[in-house]
Amino acid sequence: MSNRHRRVEEEEEEERRTSQQHGATDNDPQGHQGRRRKRPRAELQNDLDEARRQAFESAEAETRLKQQVTEQEAEIRRLRQLQRQEAGRGETHSPTAGAGAGEQSPSDADIEAARAVGRRCALLHTPWLQGNSLFQSDVVNEFKSIISDTEAERSAISDEDQSTPEREWPDSALDFWRTDRFSVAGPVDIVRELMAHMDLKLAKRWLEPWFRKELKFRTGHRKIRSDTVLQIANHRGVIFGMSDDLFGQRGHERKRLAGAKDLLDGDKYLWEKSDDSNKTEFERFFRSHCLLQSTKLLLLGPSSVNEEQRSTQAGMSRADQYELKHITPSILSFIAISVHFVLSGDKAFDKVTPTANYVELYEANLRLLKAHRQRRRREYNEMIATYNQAIFPDFCKSNNEEEPEMAGMTSGRKSFYEKLLCSD
Repeated sequence: MSNRHRRVEEEEEEERRTSQQHGATDNDPQGHQGRRRKRPRAELQNDLDEARRQAFESAEAETRLKQQVTEQEAEIRRLRQLQRQEAGRGETHSPTAGAGAGEQSPSDADIEAARAVGRRCALLHTPWLQGNSLFQSDVVNEFKSIISDTEAERSAISDEDQSTPEREWPDSALDFWRTDRFSVAGPVDIVRELMAHMDLKLAKRWLEPWFRKELKFRTGHRKIRSDTVLQIANHRGVIFGMSDDLFGQRGHERKRLAGAKDLLDGDKYLWEKSDDSNKTEFERFFRSHCLLQSTKLLLLGPSSVNEEQRSTQAGMSRADQYELKHITPSILSFIAISVHFVLSGDKAFDKVTPTANYVELYEANLRLLKAHRQRRRREYNEMIATYNQAIFPDFCKSNNEEEPEMAGMTSGRKSFYEKLLCSD
């Protein structure tokens, strides 16, 4: 080999070594891969939030799948038991028979309506059902009676003046809203109330298997829990008034920091922060910023708590969809356990977690609200009025006992009007 050829080979070898040192490749001759650009902080934060959201939803999905398996196994056992009972009685038709027994396949509207009933049940009655309690023998035995009563009530309404506000709903529906309820009702009473607010044709299909199966009633009932805590977590800055540096991480780990831990300590999240107004703890109970904002977020939507975020689609709020008339102890208790869950950092909103028994906590909230009403009626009524004014202003107007002449006046106008009446 000539000296010239050796020099060429040595120069090529030196060039390859230099390129490797600077991270250059055939596809990256300038060596840029060895010097990656620094990504903007906002871009990194968005990617991190998205990864955390996906991890959150994955954990929820895993929990839902496990629960579905358990519920399906229980459903199989229940159906087998009913079949044995009916075979013993010599009956040829079961109210739980499948579509092959002449049932009409549900429409998309029926399916969505069934989901809405499930969500309403979680809000107004109980976030967790005991198995198939709303579809078991107690309800089956009373089903014809419930339907008959509902038909009779609506028939009576059709014969009366529809313009009378107090006859807008059947008696059983009105009774529910006229009475504060501080305990979880039995299955028959829950079904009776739900049917009183349902389309009668859909109510008659309550015992059909499609109604209670996955993607129908049960999905709506279960999904409102995960949707609520996810919304609260996504709006944590507005809800809790603190940055992630104080609140803590989301995502799979969900490590909570000083701000969230402080709100959990002594259940501080239940009370409005003390200020110079010298309000007592009874006047601040269940009036915290995070509870009120979370309730608005759930029932009215994101734009109600964040002026910069407007709804992307027109439509009714959840308060209207579920035909809610005013705030109830059950709604407040549901919101309180949802806020507790988000602050806790628990990975799945199950009945029992490493930090809380949420079924017991939900019922404890109801008992506490009942005691608050019994012993501190004025403070309790003011607390309920605070929520109703923010979420159900029409209900507040309908319960306004002012003289007609004072209607619509602000405080300054009312004061001046009263002076006019007292002047010579």
